[in-house]
Amino acid sequence: MKTTANEITRLLEDTAGQHIGDIVWPEISEVESNAYSRLAIRQALTDAGLPENLIAEEIGSQGALGRARRDVESYAPSGYSLQTPKKRDRAFHVFRSEGEGHDAKKVTCAVLYVDDHDDLKIEYTAKGDTTTDALCKQVENRFAFHTDHADYRDVHRMVTRAMEFVGGTRLKRGSLYWVPTVGAATIRNFANVLEGIGSCELTALPIYDTAESKAQAARAIASSIDAEIKEVTAQIGKLTAGASNTREGTVQRKRSDLAEIELRVESVRAILGNKAEALSIALASAKLEALNLEHGVTARVASKPKRKRKDVQEVTVVVTDTDTDPEPEQAPAPSPTEALDNLTF
Repeated sequence: MKTTANEITRLLEDTAGQHIGDIVWPEISEVESNAYSRLAIRQALTDAGLPENLIAEEIGSQGALGRARRDVESYAPSGYSLQTPKKRDRAFHVFRSEGEGHDAKKVTCAVLYVDDHDDLKIEYTAKGDTTTDALCKQVENRFAFHTDHADYRDVHRMVTRAMEFVGGTRLKRGSLYWVPTVGAATIRNFANVLEGIGSCELTALPIYDTAESKAQAARAIASSIDAEIKEVTAQIGKLTAGASNTREGTVQRKRSDLAEIELRVESVRAILGNKAEALSIALASAKLEALNLEHGVTARVASKPKRKRKDVQEVTVVVTDTDTDPEPEQAPAPSPTEALDNLTF
């Protein structure tokens, strides 16, 4: 928690009315090299009397390997790359480029993967390549590091969990929250934990039950939500302009985004006052545009002729009688009586 924010809080508590909640926003340094010991975070939460489950879940060995690869690949020397040969492949290769033009090719120098025991395995296919050896060693070191450390992405998840824990409401995607009075003290305590692990700050602006304070909060919240509605509306407009290529799933996701924003508006309607009505109108307009787009896309998909499989060909079979002579008529089968008469003993 910033010192300036604490000073503002004390000043307002002395001069304002009843505290009704905080507007909270995180400031997290999104630098790949910034990472924090999971053990230290867990201990800091315990010391602050906060539940340990606020810490972001373990990313697992596969997640640690992915982060290690991203750390190292940006520093790979020219002619070398760290890539997965197939989409969603859990292993990745160290490739070395050889040849030029039509003769260019990639040679696999090593394969790195996590085995069933969550251990990192490295299989070398090109021995004596010192560059590959160095790259694999760096991946190995970063893998061990990420297994035991959380980075800025995990801290963002911690903030989300903390807000859910105290019943906070997200006002703007990933960056602004409303925390009611009942959870304000817990969040300020959590902010001290974040500040203690470094490169993380959680600032809280207290709101009190006065006309001026609530009006300021309403303006800040409404401005944030209105900007998000406009962003989604603009995206729907672009999808409408290119409706011939728009998929049903894409439109449905935009409708889900609007529904989620609408829930947030309802959760802070008491604070928004008459500004809530303007947001509701903007939401209704955006939802109508999304619905019209969805109907258009659905109609286009329904009217589109189904493609025939290329490997299936229509074959017309014509049966003709190639025999020129008629088949001889077979004598009718004898009756049971005739059959008995024809028997010889």
